[in-house]
Amino acid sequence: ASRQVTTTMLVQPRRGAAAAAKLMIVLVAVLVLVTLAAVVSAAVAGQLLGSRAFFSPPPWRRLAGLLMWWEFIAAAAMALTMAARSALLPTTGLILCTTLVSPGNVLLNCTTAVRFLPDIATWRLIASRQSLDAGVLDEILPIPAAVSLWAAWTAVCIALCFRLWIRRDA
Repeated sequence: ASRQVTTTMLVQPRRGAAAAAKLMIVLVAVLVLVTLAAVVSAAVAGQLLGSRAFFSPPPWRRLAGLLMWWEFIAAAAMALTMAARSALLPTTGLILCTTLVSPGNVLLNCTTAVRFLPDIATWRLIASRQSLDAGVLDEILPIPAAVSLWAAWTAVCIALCFRLWIRRDA
């Protein structure tokens, strides 16, 4: 009823700056949440597991992969929300992608082309060699390719955010 989006777009001559500010706020918020979640998880696991804690040296590679995953999900949710003009579709779709019923996980036995999907690339970044069986490990991308794939998917989502926000009619 307040028509906030319309008002923002009418008085904001540089829509690109507004889109960049919104995206930066979302990405910084995700960075803070990942950091907070990692610290709290490590503290709770350290208290509950004691000397059996699995993170004697901190798993920096996995934490970086998890940060990339959350940043991509945030950028993808923002792009999908702008495209759909609703948050219901992105929330539902991205919750499904972050569970074990992800599209890549379901289709991995059908074709190896799904290794280029973000959820399968995430496996290489956050999973340990012990948690992946040898067959799956051979089918997914190596770490540098997974990071490059993440950068490409995130760049596409960010470009879509800017395109939709700048072109949106008031």
